[in-house]
Amino acid sequence: MARLVYLLFFISYLNGCTENKTALEEWEHSFSGLYDAAISQDGKYSIISSFNEGTSYWDLVNQERLYNWSHGDSATSAIAHVAFSPNGSHVITADLQAFVVWETSTGKSLGYWSVDADIMDVAISNDARLVLLGLKDGRAIHINQQ
Repeated sequence: MARLVYLLFFISYLNGCTENKTALEEWEHSFSGLYDAAISQDGKYSIISSFNEGTSYWDLVNQERLYNWSHGDSATSAIAHVAFSPNGSHVITADLQAFVVWETSTGKSLGYWSVDADIMDVAISNDARLVLLGLKDGRAIHINQQ
């Protein structure tokens, strides 16, 4: 018991010795909370899926919203998962049972697909040919769109 008390004291002591670091810059891209967000590997773009503002594609260098994306007619559809392709040329967005692949150069959709189980995670290849979905029922679906 004495060891546990000593260990907890030591950890709290070390925790108190860390520096407080402040951000160099901050930008608020959503005012109401997020479903999901991602930053491109080069750090120049982001995708923000928010509660009330919908899903948007941002140029982080110029702090400019480039595209507003949605599934269906609602501008604020509940897009719960977003991901960039490794090279940033495409984005995948997914709600509970459907996903859309987008071109980042034009903002245009390459298609809308639905699945028979809740989507829990998404990934997409550089050329948008390959899509990987992690589903709530434990399955992983690999889609080759060639």
